Amino acid sequence: MAFGQFYLRIGRCHLGRLVVNPEYRGCGIVATLITQLSELGQLTLATQTCSLFVLAHNKSAIKAYKKLGFVLADYPEPIPLANCLYMTKTPG
Repeated sequence: MAFGQFYLRIGRCHLGRLVVNPEYRGCGIVATLITQLSELGQLTLATQTCSLFVLAHNKSAIKAYKKLGFVLADYPEPIPLANCLYMTKTPG
C-alpha cells in the first residue's frame, strides 16, 4: 500500500522514496506513513527534526506534507534533483 525510507541527512531524519499505491491515495495512508517513519527515524537517529524533498509540480504531496506540519525551507547546498523543493518539520 505504501513505502518510505529514512536516513540521516544534514542532522535531520530525512524521509525518502515516499510512495502510496494510487489505488489507496486519499485514504489517509500518507499521514500514517509519514508519522510512523518520522517517529521511528527520530528515535533511531537521535534527532528531533525531519526533512524531505518533493517535486515542485506534485501539488497533492506538497499539500499533504504541509497538513502534516512540514514547511518549505532553504537547502544549504544545490538540491540534487531539478525542480525539487526541500521541506522540514520541527517538533511542537
